Amino acid sequence: MPEGNPAQTSFFRVARVGATLYKSRSNMNITQISDSLGNCVHRCRPFVFFCCVLLLAGCGGDDGETPAAKTSDEAAATPVGQPAEAPSSDPLPSPTSEPDLPDPDPSTGAATEPDAATPPPPLPPAAVSPAPPEPETVAEPKLRPRIKSPIDKLPPPENEMTPPPPRNSMAAAELASKKSEEAGAAYMAFLDAKSTDERIKYIRRGSEIKSKVEEYHTTHVQRDFKVTETQIMGAGRRLDDPTKFVFPYYVATTKNPYGFLLMIYEEEDGMKLSWEQFVLGQDYPMQEFLERKDTEPYEFLGAITQAHIFDPDFSESEKEKLIAVNIDLPRVAFADKPVAHVDRASPIGKQLEEALPWGKRQLSRVSLIHDANGKVFITRYAKLAHPN
Repeated sequence: MPEGNPAQTSFFRVARVGATLYKSRSNMNITQISDSLGNCVHRCRPFVFFCCVLLLAGCGGDDGETPAAKTSDEAAATPVGQPAEAPSSDPLPSPTSEPDLPDPDPSTGAATEPDAATPPPPLPPAAVSPAPPEPETVAEPKLRPRIKSPIDKLPPPENEMTPPPPRNSMAAAELASKKSEEAGAAYMAFLDAKSTDERIKYIRRGSEIKSKVEEYHTTHVQRDFKVTETQIMGAGRRLDDPTKFVFPYYVATTKNPYGFLLMIYEEEDGMKLSWEQFVLGQDYPMQEFLERKDTEPYEFLGAITQAHIFDPDFSESEKEKLIAVNIDLPRVAFADKPVAHVDRASPIGKQLEEALPWGKRQLSRVSLIHDANGKVFITRYAKLAHPN
């Protein structure tokens, strides 16, 4: 503590105590602060408190140290269970507005003035906050260009013959299981084939379309497909020959991950798949047809069920004249299933009312088109098989 005027000494002691008390005000109430100052200050805000401290210094207040002189920071730094260190007795520096001068030059005995030409030390570089990253722009998905297939359309539907009653016997079930294994073997052989000659062994009318098969599997943009999913959807009987089986497969590939329907037919020389169904199903997903709102008819193989019409764009009188179906397959990436419409009084409408009662699901072949308002309508319809 500096020596000299007692009033100045008391000032430093009281100022030190006052600063300590102000720093620890969160741990002491106003009454404790007043007692520590010798009951000379009443309860007050911090600004008034320091004014009282200055008055006490001028009057030569009590220079005794107070137990509250240990700050809350010092107390917090003292480990639990260890004795607290004694407060430092180093004197506080005297308040002054003069800068600290260097020691006198021993050779001259005079203080050395700082060199006016010496520039001040450079300030540390200011922290530069990095610019916020630009928000990522997610590009809207774009439709791939329409795939041109080696063939333009499916073969015409088979002529429907009147089927015999469904088979219910155990022998019929065993026969269907055996034929299903044969269909699966033909399907896998087609996928594993390495040449056109091998492939056409498992394709209906393979010799008639050999050049198209060769073109597709050697030079076409879709030739490097991989099958990602196969589902066998039961067994039926051929429309044109109910004594023979037909097996619907739902297939997804890397070129059409949504999937498409493919039929494998029992022929006189074994099981054969419809290559046209495979190619057109893979090359043009229904998802793309709906997104493009194509106004050119396109045929799909799928599953349909009769549906109500909730579309508010149709008036009540228009709804009464239409029959609608949900397109359950092929799959699409929409929240709701696509709905297709047809005039109830048309030949197709009458066919659907008879073949598709409420609650019945049917594998069908439908040709779809968008009208001028973007609504889907049916232009052709045919069954795919008789029930087994």
